[in-house]
Amino acid sequence: MAWEVILWLVSFFISMALIALAFYQLICLSDLEFDYINPYDSASRINAVVIPEFVIQGGVCVLFLITWHWFMFLIMAPVTYFHIRLYLQRKHLIDVTEIFRLLNDEKKIRLVKLVFYLTLLFITIYRFVFSSTFLALHPRLWHLLLPLLLMKTMLYWDLEYNLKPHYSVISSAQWREALIWNHLIGVTLCLHFRVAAFVLASET
Repeated sequence: MAWEVILWLVSFFISMALIALAFYQLICLSDLEFDYINPYDSASRINAVVIPEFVIQGGVCVLFLITWHWFMFLIMAPVTYFHIRLYLQRKHLIDVTEIFRLLNDEKKIRLVKLVFYLTLLFITIYRFVFSSTFLALHPRLWHLLLPLLLMKTMLYWDLEYNLKPHYSVISSAQWREALIWNHLIGVTLCLHFRVAAFVLASET
């Protein structure tokens, strides 16, 4: 599982780089809109980071493909196709003579990509934490953890959507019993995770 953790760690830094590039381009366009810089400087600064952004984004898309992470690949593929299409049509660079006419469209494109890269960052952080903790658990403990997780989820659903709306008509004993079972399963899960951490520490 070490390679899985390394993959998501690399993806985290790549996502941060893509966010920085998209944010930098958005700042350049905003500065141009408010006349803080001239069109030539704005176009030059943006065009200097367009190709690196395309290469980094395409590289991480290929990385997800060759590592068989199909969900992440399918998320990244539309943006990669959009970049390739812009490059083949020679529309990936900003023309300094038309930058004012295309200013609003270019800002919308960068803003959408910034939101996309932020979403990618959140997914990457979640998968990194999941890979470095849950997937690192000892395989023999999963037959104990999964039923408890299922019971915890079902009991929470029952508390929130069945018992809680009818709190005024059910007895306090039933409500107290459901809460006790919910907390008991939660404590049991915590104990099993501690056992898993102890097993992993003893085997290393």
